[in-house]
Amino acid sequence: MRTGLMDWLSDVVDRIGMRLSKNIIIDGIWIGVVFENDISLLDRAREAISFIETYDPVTYTHLQRNIDRIWITLEPHGIGKYIHRRRLIVLDARYVREADTEVIASLVVHEATHARLIQFGYDESIRARIERCCIRREVAFARRYSWGEPVVRWALERHDQSDNVWLDDQRAQRWRAGESAVARELGIIPGWLVHVAHRARS
Repeated sequence: MRTGLMDWLSDVVDRIGMRLSKNIIIDGIWIGVVFENDISLLDRAREAISFIETYDPVTYTHLQRNIDRIWITLEPHGIGKYIHRRRLIVLDARYVREADTEVIASLVVHEATHARLIQFGYDESIRARIERCCIRREVAFARRYSWGEPVVRWALERHDQSDNVWLDDQRAQRWRAGESAVARELGIIPGWLVHVAHRARS
């Protein structure tokens, strides 16, 4: 569970990162990328946002209303997340680099749906229901364009996962693995030390 101090430290680090990010503004939404060599990802994000505007104008309006920033960085805790206190969507740079435009757009739709559902909270007891609501929005969005069936299938596979996938302990395991992967990619922690750390936790 996060504490006020942890949130404060996270906010400080993220504010510094966003201040150092190259950015563009599209219809009032700040979009930034933290790494100089990933400037092209701004174009990919721009294309995804434009894709949403073209194929689902209502969702695009909700995006403008509920989201202030979209930040592309190395995200260890998944391919994307929504942070309510900052009205921020975080997208993993590795995912944005590799995914097709419509897939990135679907991820933005998913995270923007979290913004609309935040009034219900995100406790473990309702987390699976919240995630499935967001996934169903992905499905509805993907069915708005003629070549969206692969995205629909991928979304439905996640929709049909066990509720256990979203439990705290399962998320914590994925987060630790993601943090280790990012640390290795940045060269912060040698691979052997990451392995020892995982063994120590088990």
